[in-house]
Amino acid sequence: MASIIEFDPGLCNDEVFASSILGLTAFDEKWLAIDPATGQQDIEPLVQALEAELDPSGAEDEQSKLMKTVRLASLGYSTTRFLSSRPVFNVGFRGIPTDAKVAVFAEVRPHGQLELLPVGKPFLVSRTTGEMPASLGGNLPLSLPWNGDRLHQIRVPVEISVEFVAKYEDGTEDRGVEKFRVLPPSDIEREYPCGLAWATLVDEAHPYVRKIINTINQDPALVRANISLSGTGGDQKDQLLSSFLIWKELVRRGLRYQNLTGTSVTNAQRVRSVHESLCDRNTNCIDGAVLIASFLRAVGFETYLVLLPGHALVAAQIDGGPSLFIETTALGTAVRSDQQTPYDAEFREVADAYPFVRNEPAFPQFEVACAAGNAAFTQGLEQAEQALAAWNAVLAQGDPQLPDGLWRPEAVQALVHLSNQMLVVDIDQARGLGVRPIGVPPDLEQRHPLPK
Repeated sequence: MASIIEFDPGLCNDEVFASSILGLTAFDEKWLAIDPATGQQDIEPLVQALEAELDPSGAEDEQSKLMKTVRLASLGYSTTRFLSSRPVFNVGFRGIPTDAKVAVFAEVRPHGQLELLPVGKPFLVSRTTGEMPASLGGNLPLSLPWNGDRLHQIRVPVEISVEFVAKYEDGTEDRGVEKFRVLPPSDIEREYPCGLAWATLVDEAHPYVRKIINTINQDPALVRANISLSGTGGDQKDQLLSSFLIWKELVRRGLRYQNLTGTSVTNAQRVRSVHESLCDRNTNCIDGAVLIASFLRAVGFETYLVLLPGHALVAAQIDGGPSLFIETTALGTAVRSDQQTPYDAEFREVADAYPFVRNEPAFPQFEVACAAGNAAFTQGLEQAEQALAAWNAVLAQGDPQLPDGLWRPEAVQALVHLSNQMLVVDIDQARGLGVRPIGVPPDLEQRHPLPK
């Protein structure tokens, strides 16, 4: 049978993201199933789920309505781009008979001290030993048995060479070698719609996050006042206090803003993990947003990452009040205690209810961080509204997609511009869709001991 089939092992992506393998595998399995009728991955259920979450008609205020409208507008194009990058591992069979069955095995060549995949003997990578590629459009998605602990440990891209072996039921076989590189877990894949991949770095279950929250709750001043961190229950001032106490502890631990960034590839963003930020004691804007989002979500806040052109914020929903936008680059900066901000009334209410915060240098600093975050978000929203108007002008000219399914160039330009103005990543939504934190390396405490 091998003589009549054109076997193509080169349908795998050239670059593979460890963060996606660790945090998005369940998402992919849930939302990217292949439709046997078409042989294609059916993304429509995912689109419908995202559309339901982003329906602006149920928004409580005009700001929330605009945020959802901006996210919804770019959904169609972003999901199309995402689908074109899937499946990550795939082999093709051209000219294969309709009822032909095949099993695909992989033989991985040595790729360094950290063996991310088994080396030494072949292993099955097709779902079963009797797959029928013709029923799937001639292509067959593969599943590789990654070593999760070792994926956590890579610091630079790892080149891997794999020989895929297609074994047919008549005893013949085809072989082909494919090479790809695995990017470190600090690199985030941008192709996922609605910025879902960013949610893999937010880790509300991180052991250091839990440990620090326990430390805060054991503060004698809080114990005497019978206070513990919580993003639910209580009123606006209680939740504002909880968010401040997290900020205060990070400042006490020496966290500072430092503008460091970098990435291995053009379609990725490098972000430090929670433990890297805590141990390095410095963060850039996105590192700080991920770090504080992890703490806020751990104590029960509805949490968001807000990505603006060249910048990032963290946001939390305050019950009975507006969303709180936090400018994380203000970590550790000195501010005047009498500096006025639009949050004066809210912070005065906290100080009146909990007098022990009045002499805390971090208290006015946190107020300034919230005011700066709100100003940055408001400006970003205004720019996004202008980009939305440009997109609506494109829609007024007709269908943004051509008859062959491709997008009109002016539509692509407008949507890319719109998505670059503001991307709001809803961490609660991501968790509901199956996006999980990437977790921690097995040698966490040895490699990244938590400073006191």
